[in-house]
Amino acid sequence: MIGGVLKPRLRKRVVTIFVIAVLFPCLFLGYLGLKSIKQEKQWQQHASHIAALRTLSTHSFLVQGVFFLDNNVGVVFPKTFRDADVDEMKDRSTLRLQESEYLSAGDLFEVQGKLDEALTEYQRGFSSRLSKPLQSAFLSRIARCQFKKTDYENARKTYQRIIDTDHNQFYGEGMPYVLVAHLQLLEIAEENGSSLVTGNQLLDFYKLLVVQFDKCERAQYGFFLNQVKSRLERQQR
Repeated sequence: MIGGVLKPRLRKRVVTIFVIAVLFPCLFLGYLGLKSIKQEKQWQQHASHIAALRTLSTHSFLVQGVFFLDNNVGVVFPKTFRDADVDEMKDRSTLRLQESEYLSAGDLFEVQGKLDEALTEYQRGFSSRLSKPLQSAFLSRIARCQFKKTDYENARKTYQRIIDTDHNQFYGEGMPYVLVAHLQLLEIAEENGSSLVTGNQLLDFYKLLVVQFDKCERAQYGFFLNQVKSRLERQQR
C-alpha cells in the first residue's frame, strides 16, 4: 500500500528533476544556438554588403564620397550643395501670354530706369492664383523696384512676404529669392540705422544658411555667408 503511494510520487519527482535539470537547459541552449546562427547570418549579410559597396567604389571613382554607412550598415546620402544646373523657376514659354507680357514689360521698363511703370506692370501681373514660384518672381521684382525708389517701408514688407511664403523651397531664377530678400532686409535695416533689428536679421539669415545650405549652390552659399560674416565683424567694432 505504502509502496504503491510512493511510486507515483517518486515518478513525479523524477519527471520534475528531469525537466528542470535536463529539458529546460536543452531548450535554453537550443534558443541560444538559433539566436547565434541568426546573428551570424546577419553579420555575413552585412559583410557581403560592405564588400559589394567597396567593390563598387573601387571600380567607379565617381561613387566615392557620395554615400556613407550608418551603424546598421544602411546607405545614407549626405546633404550637399545644390546642382548649379537646377532651375526652379518655371520656364517663361510655359506661362500664359498675359503673365509673360507683364514680366517682359516690367523687366523692360526696369532696365530703362522707368521704375514706376515697371512697378505697375509687376503689380498688375501678380495674383494669388499664380503658382508659388511665379508669385515669388513677381514679388521679387516688386520689392526690387520699391527698394530702388527708396520706398524702404514697402520694400521691407514685400521682402518679408517673400521670406514668409517661401517655406524653405528656395524658389528662384538661378539665385533663390529668399536669400536676396534676407540680404535686402539687412540693407534696409542698415539704412534705417537699427542695430538691434540688423542683429536679429543677421542671426535669422545665418541660421537659414546653415540649416538649408543644401538648397544653395556652393558659390551662392559662400557669397551670402561672407555677407553675414562681414556685417557681424562690423557690428563688433
